[in-house]
Amino acid sequence: MKSVSRRPAGPLCAAALVLQGIGMTAEAEGRWSGQIAATSDYVLRGVSQTDGHIAVQGSLAYRALSGVYAGAWASSLDRTDWYYPAGTAGLEIDLFAGYGRRLSDNWSVDARATGYLYPEDGDFADYAYVEFESALLYRDVVRMSVAWSPDVSLVTRQGLVEDRQSLALDIAARAPLLPWLSFVAGIGFRDIDGASPGASGVGGRLYLHQFGGRVNG
Repeated sequence: MKSVSRRPAGPLCAAALVLQGIGMTAEAEGRWSGQIAATSDYVLRGVSQTDGHIAVQGSLAYRALSGVYAGAWASSLDRTDWYYPAGTAGLEIDLFAGYGRRLSDNWSVDARATGYLYPEDGDFADYAYVEFESALLYRDVVRMSVAWSPDVSLVTRQGLVEDRQSLALDIAARAPLLPWLSFVAGIGFRDIDGASPGASGVGGRLYLHQFGGRVNG
């Protein structure tokens, strides 16, 4: 859920290569999953978070047999431009917890809460925020989601927007190319309460990436 004041993306092309996966021994009550990856562009809801540059990403999560899960995800950011998070943060850390379950052989649902942290966002504004997301998945290939945040802050070309509600819709589909690589197409819409059209809008994306990108233990 990043600022759409970043360079509009539509469609964007990017490539991702998993450099190394780290799996852990499965416990009787659940399993661990982890990933280390490199991508030529960090794209979210059709908008580049790295201004078209390479990002290094990683994650670690634990999922219980009940469907409850929790973990952390991190990515490098572009800190060379003036916009969100004001050109100062070079790292994003997401802490998340949620619940997912299968409805049938083809359909599953997922709900999660995520806290977005920017350790180096400086003194201009506090860009950390919380997001609540629900998703419907078809065969783990098509993902449709709606996300709401009560406290988004960002910098737009019209100035600083602080602690605004945000609503986002997103749909993505993947076509596996290799065991570790998939083609992904998606489109996203984001509306920020009281923000100008420059901070709210629609973006699309076409890129190569490992969908989910985890090695499970």
